[in-house]
Amino acid sequence: MSGIRNHTVSSELPPNSIVWLDEHTTMPCPALLFAQMAETASLPALVLLGHELCGNFSRSADNPSGGPITDKIAAATSVEELRAYLSTLPKMAGIKRARQAVNYIADHAVSAPEAVLSTVYALPPAESGYGMGPLTLNKQIEVTRDADGDVAGSRFPDILFPFAPVGINYDGEGHLDLAGLVKAARAAELADADTKLQADQVLIAKTAEVREKALDDVRRTRELAASGYLVLPATKEDLYGWGQLDSLTRHILDCAQNVFGADVAQYRETLDDAALKRDRFALLSAMLPTANPARSEVI
Repeated sequence: MSGIRNHTVSSELPPNSIVWLDEHTTMPCPALLFAQMAETASLPALVLLGHELCGNFSRSADNPSGGPITDKIAAATSVEELRAYLSTLPKMAGIKRARQAVNYIADHAVSAPEAVLSTVYALPPAESGYGMGPLTLNKQIEVTRDADGDVAGSRFPDILFPFAPVGINYDGEGHLDLAGLVKAARAAELADADTKLQADQVLIAKTAEVREKALDDVRRTRELAASGYLVLPATKEDLYGWGQLDSLTRHILDCAQNVFGADVAQYRETLDDAALKRDRFALLSAMLPTANPARSEVI
């Protein structure tokens, strides 16, 4: 069959390596799949795959780079499970790379952009990364929301760095439904007498929805800051374009140093290296789901 590659393993595999789909069909477990992919995948590609397997999204099998992305799914495995499985796996092609890759993977990536950011920040400079890991993704942080100071909810910063309580929240192009707002406004403008009232009500509701989301973003930043976390917003534009992510990273390092007194000299050295900067941008560009504005909905 086209696209099918056979693997032969002469040694005995760890328990539960093979998953039975039905009485006629089996497949490798997520950890064995990860080990098999290590035979041909580069370290960055393997780390990105690990974020997908340990996260809550899935890229298109037919078109991983530009196809549709499914969100809000259960994780196939975890970093702990990957590491435990690989430690018992017999010697096979790529096993060394697989064990190395696990050190740069984090659980709980909820979107493809988060996985890309986590990968490029966690990988060492020798692999065209920033070397700023290990990272924590979507950590639950209890916050206060009333004048009495009672704990009233939780926030989940997309990425937190280990050297200071600083991080990133990624707000993609669809974070605020501006397209829906424009659509509602046009419908209200073109509505006839019979549908004008309903169209106006839809526009009012959509405006309130977008406004409430923007207000919640402000509250999120404020509540996290009050809890001791300085979490900066990141946008689609920070991912595309020469030097954009480096500029955001410099702000992160400035916050860590100026606000929390963290020693970030080694990260600044990586950031300022011209050769590493070119390699880092090439890696980032290769990992992004798409650079086509026509498909911007996926990021």
